[in-house]
Amino acid sequence: MASKPLGELNRAYWNANADDISKQQWVVDLSIQITEYIKSHIDWIGIAPASAPAPVTLLDYACGNGLASTALAPYVTTIRGIDVSDGMVEKYNEAARKQGLSEQQMHAVRGDLLVPEAEIPKALEKVDFYDFDIIVMSMALHHVEDPQLMTAKLVERLRDGGSLLIIDWAPSPKAPEVQGHGHEKDARDEGYQQDLQEAQQTMKRSGFDEEEMRKVFEDSGCSESEYVLHPDLSKLPSRFGGAKQLFFARGRK
Repeated sequence: MASKPLGELNRAYWNANADDISKQQWVVDLSIQITEYIKSHIDWIGIAPASAPAPVTLLDYACGNGLASTALAPYVTTIRGIDVSDGMVEKYNEAARKQGLSEQQMHAVRGDLLVPEAEIPKALEKVDFYDFDIIVMSMALHHVEDPQLMTAKLVERLRDGGSLLIIDWAPSPKAPEVQGHGHEKDARDEGYQQDLQEAQQTMKRSGFDEEEMRKVFEDSGCSESEYVLHPDLSKLPSRFGGAKQLFFARGRK
């Protein structure tokens, strides 16, 4: 029996876990870490003030429940989200409504830019899904089959001079696994091994170094790029690698 495409595995997994993933304490902590870094590096990301005469448009690809969009909402005028998971799209649009934002201001649709062209939803061919000032892909590149092709598809939707921000894991440092977060008991849970296997099946890579990301950006049509490590390690459950380090990579079209 042929294995399912990675996009389908991710869609099924995140549909099943859309309600629970953001409640886990390590995910809450990671979300805060990413949000704080984004907000303190707005100029580096390449976002002009939203109060400027020209609008600032953002695409949040693999948007999940809207972490990156929520962090950047005060600095942009229009946000569009895309995610392979119907459940995550619902969470994203719910988050937009809770912030008092209209669909015109912040709205997501389900889609996958790596499927054959004929299978891409018509909604993604509309004019408001092209020529973005900023595109962000947060904590999702390690979930795609072809990171190079994925990046190229995103760069296609940037305006000339626009910036693509990719946030993901650097290759794991040789650091001790994080202990004392209450996850040790998971190994005794009846469904632990099945849950772990399902999560691992959605991942293609464990991390990307600076050399690879610079080449990915260059081969995707970016004229310049930069790769920065977060100064602090992130604390994950040991089953997901323990201590890991975030990177923030920016390419300009």
